[in-house]
Amino acid sequence: MELPLAHLRVLDLLPARHAVLGRLLADLGADVVLGAPRPAARSRYDEVWQLAYDTGKRTSGAASLAELAQQADVVLGTTSSDVPGQVAVSVTEFGLTGPRTDWHGTDAVHLALSGALSRIGVPGRPPLLPPGRLGATVAGFQALWATLV
Repeated sequence: MELPLAHLRVLDLLPARHAVLGRLLADLGADVVLGAPRPAARSRYDEVWQLAYDTGKRTSGAASLAELAQQADVVLGTTSSDVPGQVAVSVTEFGLTGPRTDWHGTDAVHLALSGALSRIGVPGRPPLLPPGRLGATVAGFQALWATLV
């Protein structure tokens, strides 16, 4: 059985933090190519995260980045495209414009700003962070939806 996105070629230029988007597209059958090798993980936790979300992707081999971009139906990690019909997807912490563009986002920051942390933990004590990278994973699913639309 052919998967629904088997006809798509995707170039993944996103940082490891947002690698879940490419993984989801690969799980749906897209041919996902990493534009560049990822830097070495800083911890075992980061290494497991990287391995989990780069599964199903292939490396670019000898092809140049420009060549890969020309062949891709979807480019992750860019905001513009010269290829007609190509979908360009950018995932940022606080958008490309606006007062918080330069802010650094972490899962704790995003969960706090969303209000989610106000419902986690014991009243009167600091909130508990959920395990994993919930904020980045949810962002990946939202970016998947936007990409498919």
